[in-house]
Amino acid sequence: MDPAAVKATLKVLSLCAVLLLVLAAVTVSVAVMAWHSEAARQLRRCREQVANETGALGDKVAELERERAGREKQMEKLAQREKDLQKQLGQAKESRKRLNATLMGCLENVTLLDANLTAVRGEMFTLQVEGVEMDGRNSALLAEMSRWQQQASGLEERLEAAVGERAAAEAERERCEARQVALQESVHGYLSEIASLHRRLQGRPSSAGRRCPPFWYLLWGLASFFIL
Repeated sequence: MDPAAVKATLKVLSLCAVLLLVLAAVTVSVAVMAWHSEAARQLRRCREQVANETGALGDKVAELERERAGREKQMEKLAQREKDLQKQLGQAKESRKRLNATLMGCLENVTLLDANLTAVRGEMFTLQVEGVEMDGRNSALLAEMSRWQQQASGLEERLEAAVGERAAAEAERERCEARQVALQESVHGYLSEIASLHRRLQGRPSSAGRRCPPFWYLLWGLASFFIL
């Protein structure tokens, strides 16, 4: 083979190899530039995404902070509620103790009331028996009252008769008093006449010197008796 042709072929091959290398270098450069631009775009997108996610995370963190503050307030309210419930529980326990004591007292009162009820039932039975007896006695008393009412009616009639007799006696007594007054006036007139006669007799001279006869003393005593 011709050495010149070989050299020319080698030169052509060398040139092709250089061209290939240049082409490869250019291709690699273009690829690197494309990759770099893509990487830059991805980096920008990543930065934007990171910025967006950072803002979202900031908002989320703020929301979580607000939620944490609300939870803390709720925890404080729950703690206060727990204290109130514990206080109410203590009061409920005290109320339970008082209610137990009251219940025991009520049970004792129920026992006493049962005993009293039994006693009252016995007394009621006794009273019922006594009521039956009293009914019999009342019947007898009603019969007795009926007799008494009849007697009272008779006594009222007798009383009315007695009142009538008393009125008649009063009228008779008034008539007797009127007659006594008239008799006393007559006696006073007689006494006046006797006194006048006595004075006349005393004024006359007496030969025998005798005193007034006993007749005048008798008349004087009779007049005194009527006056009295």
